[in-house]
Amino acid sequence: LDHIPSVSEFFQDYLFHSRPLVIRGGAADWTAMKKWTTSYLREKYGDKVVHIKLTPDGNFEGVENVSLWSGYFDFIPTSVRTKLLFPDLVVVRPATRELKFSDFLDLIMAKNKSYSAYLEYSSITHYMPHLEEDIAAPPFLNGLLQRQHLNMWLSDGNTLGKLHFDPYDNFLCQISGEKQLTLFEPHRNEDLYEAHIPEAILGFDAETGKFRRKTLLQSTSMVMSPVDITNPDLERFPNFARTKRVECRLKPGDMLYLPAFWWHEVQSFPSLTEQRNLAVNYWYTPVYQKEFPCAECRLHFNMLYRELLENRTVFSK
Repeated sequence: LDHIPSVSEFFQDYLFHSRPLVIRGGAADWTAMKKWTTSYLREKYGDKVVHIKLTPDGNFEGVENVSLWSGYFDFIPTSVRTKLLFPDLVVVRPATRELKFSDFLDLIMAKNKSYSAYLEYSSITHYMPHLEEDIAAPPFLNGLLQRQHLNMWLSDGNTLGKLHFDPYDNFLCQISGEKQLTLFEPHRNEDLYEAHIPEAILGFDAETGKFRRKTLLQSTSMVMSPVDITNPDLERFPNFARTKRVECRLKPGDMLYLPAFWWHEVQSFPSLTEQRNLAVNYWYTPVYQKEFPCAECRLHFNMLYRELLENRTVFSK
């Protein structure tokens, strides 16, 4: 859309149908669009300690063969491993660091660096609460959805978030740089091979700048797809061939409504002037929910919002 939808238009045409929506210029009037320069954020929050993620190649939460991790077959009991659909795969979580925000900005602005740093889903409410004054929740929500999180996403703009879903209704608002998203509907999750996949986490040596395959975790990822959509293994994942993707690109000021459980892969690109990518997102309790991971489970209406359903005719006016 090239306009901000009304309450009735949004609820009738998008929310009740679990249908994504790009609103061109939906956040263009935010104070943050001009105010949140790198220098401003450094001056305001440079001494704030933040939690960042690091990878060697800009890929975040990808899947790789477990044989690259030593000790796997001793780590996970056979009784558990035999129940996994993909016992030979592991979701790789990025390395983490705690450091001053100013030092993080130095990392993403540095040239010729050998790794990628990302401030991802970082709570604005917790770390930088005054920034909330410079942004605004979508007006057509009219306070009808329950907000769970308000996050900042900041990087050098050369990151790839691999294919996954989130159990929240999401409004992603682009401030600087661009994002290219590839979306898949959540109605045939067997085509994306939704399943428990073991997790592991990278280690990082700040002195040498080297990564290592550090720790196998006693947990599984429940939201990642094992399919590499850029080079799918159709012999192993034949159902993926019948999926239909939707592509969209967000530019500064654009807003994306992404309903809960829609699969998405996100490629970021830096601003040509500031050499960064900056976005904000709102996560809301989902209007449609499902059990997960459960490939055969289907979406159902969240009765927490029963009043929306009971008053649906109101939104048609």
